[in-house]
Amino acid sequence: MRNPYQRPKSKAWISSLPEDILSHILSFVELREAVKTLVLSKRWKRVWTWIHCIYLNNKPYLRFFNRDLLSMKEENKRRPSFINFVNEILTGNNDRILSLTSFSLWYYFGSREDTVYEEIPSLVQWIIAAAAAVTSILKNFDFGIGVGGINMPPILFQCQNLVTLTVISFYSNMICVDVPETVCLSSPIFIMYTSSMKTH
Repeated sequence: MRNPYQRPKSKAWISSLPEDILSHILSFVELREAVKTLVLSKRWKRVWTWIHCIYLNNKPYLRFFNRDLLSMKEENKRRPSFINFVNEILTGNNDRILSLTSFSLWYYFGSREDTVYEEIPSLVQWIIAAAAAVTSILKNFDFGIGVGGINMPPILFQCQNLVTLTVISFYSNMICVDVPETVCLSSPIFIMYTSSMKTH
């Protein structure tokens, strides 16, 4: 009799797991890496769209943190590629984030702080899109940025089930949290604001 706890011998045993478990596993990796699994098989094509937690981090695409792997020319290609990818996921006409319960965005500028004024509007739009699409179920929101000059949109305080809101500045820069006059929060909220050199 086969032991039910014994791992199958097939190399594709992970594909036999239930869809909710597969999507949960993918929620622990950066979103672009999760999306890459769609090429594994026909079944995996949509697994990444079922994740409830989105984690975005542009650090791997910056030469400042990967000098041995990236040239500045390569960074100049990857930076807009990352932005376009997130724009498609969060602001495109799709239902991929309607079941989102956790949203994490860690954004660095590295040595290219000249792009700050070009890219900050995109960051704000991502935050608004994530909060607006799922205001009734979003529970955790984490945001970290390497520059100042950004205002956290008030829509975050309209997420009725929001439990934790974490805002972190990596280099002691100022981040403004725009709290509206009317706050719609039915659950306790914990706000942690730090000015430290924190990396993810």
